[in-house]
Amino acid sequence: MVARSQTELPTFVVERIADLKRKVRLDPIVWRVWTTLLTETERQRAAKSRKMGPDIVDIWAKLKNLSAVQAVIEIARKANFLFPDEDQELLHHLGYSSDPRGRGRARIKPEFGEDGTLRFGDREIRVVPRRKNKTKPELLLQAFQDAKWVAEIDNPFPDTDRQYLDNAVRLINEDLVCIRFKMRRGGTRVGWTRV
Repeated sequence: MVARSQTELPTFVVERIADLKRKVRLDPIVWRVWTTLLTETERQRAAKSRKMGPDIVDIWAKLKNLSAVQAVIEIARKANFLFPDEDQELLHHLGYSSDPRGRGRARIKPEFGEDGTLRFGDREIRVVPRRKNKTKPELLLQAFQDAKWVAEIDNPFPDTDRQYLDNAVRLINEDLVCIRFKMRRGGTRVGWTRV
């Protein structure tokens, strides 16, 4: 499948890919990829080839038969730079199909019910009373529910300062089990992750 051009991509995808490209090329990550993520055979192939490298993304892409952007995302996933399912979300936005190697097993996602109950799988992890004047936690959970629990969403309180989102995240994380919320990109986005 052919990747979409950058002009067709949402801004957050372009920015996230640029950030990941920088991160996966940091010396400690390059060293980790070379020493622990590549097999001895792959290291030998890369060292002998005049068509690979020296860039680690180029090496990974050619060894794994991926595009450069797919290589960046895969290295970022293995280096734990991504939220749950974020790799699949980015690949989807880029126009790639899901992982053909079957890595994409069904993942449990939270569910925020009409009764104010937040569930993770079969487990009730929080009850947020539904009120006429919606609370910050309720608005935040509803934003994730509306977005089908993607790994990261835009700040659901766009006309407020960073402190407002920080307070909402702090409130929702109090005594929360199974998942955690975290502000991302200076408060312009918020994500969730399984703990």
